[in-house]
Amino acid sequence: MDFFLICALICFIIFIIIKYLDNASIFNGLFFLISCSCFFIAYLTFAYESSYSLLKLSVYLIFIIMIAIMLFGVFILLIFLFYNARLVYKKEAHTLANSLTLFLGIAIIVHLASAYFIVNFTFPKAIIALYNSLTIGLIVCILHVIVFLTSAFLANFNINRKNKDYIIILGSGLINDQVTPLLASRIDIALKFYYRQQRKTTPPILVFSGGQGADEVIAEAQAMQEYALNKGVPKDHILIEDQSHTTLENMQFSNKVIQQHSKKTKNKCLYATNNYHVFRAGILAKKANLKARGIGARTAFYYLPNAIIREYFAYFWLHKKIYLTFLIIQTILLFLIFLFL
Repeated sequence: MDFFLICALICFIIFIIIKYLDNASIFNGLFFLISCSCFFIAYLTFAYESSYSLLKLSVYLIFIIMIAIMLFGVFILLIFLFYNARLVYKKEAHTLANSLTLFLGIAIIVHLASAYFIVNFTFPKAIIALYNSLTIGLIVCILHVIVFLTSAFLANFNINRKNKDYIIILGSGLINDQVTPLLASRIDIALKFYYRQQRKTTPPILVFSGGQGADEVIAEAQAMQEYALNKGVPKDHILIEDQSHTTLENMQFSNKVIQQHSKKTKNKCLYATNNYHVFRAGILAKKANLKARGIGARTAFYYLPNAIIREYFAYFWLHKKIYLTFLIIQTILLFLIFLFL
């Protein structure tokens, strides 16, 4: 038990240090999960060896819950995914981006069906070896998704001092010339910080970042500015960046606008987006040489699953060379091991 407690403490300290230095690091989620896992094992060991019956009972209850999750978790997940897909189709457009929970549910069913055939029918050894190696690869991907989700969740917990020079608000699309509810939530959380800082000192300059999409009548930044003006923000507290079309460009172009406007060599910056997007936006801010942390607006729960799946694939694609190389090498090695066992 002492070993696991020490490991939990060491990993938690490493997590605190990394998070302080870099809020948008995948290692935040990794070390936090390792710390929690070690503490959990230490608790189970202590409770099982304890003379207190309630502590022992808690161990049995935990194991029952874990077994129930293993037996029924996949089916509960499938029900949730298909229900969410139906709900999103009712509230949003029937687009590819809004169909990801549906596709994931179908993919799980296909995998379960393939597992049934592998177990109940005879296949060549090469097919079975390939299936086993791909299954292990899938398990590794699931673990990586868990680490990513934890890192993305933790990225929303920041202590942001009220001393910022600029807040960059990231665009996310318009309806005609009006901001969407999603985009409005980003502006609102930025304004919330803006007014809180104003009560203490000089308020930050708001940088509205977003170009004009092919299906938009004006640039997102212009619509965002209009929204803020209607909320009472003075025009001289607003800067416009209306050329960007991606989050990376949001960060790069906004950084240029800030440098042109500011007389300082180092500015204290913040960016505002939605909670599911804070983590990846932070990675792209680093890529744009912009030192900034994020604040995330709440997102409607029905919208989150599709948004999180999109975020994970976007994050994976940012590091595709590393992850694809690892997965390919792993699959080949496992295939050869299973084939010649």
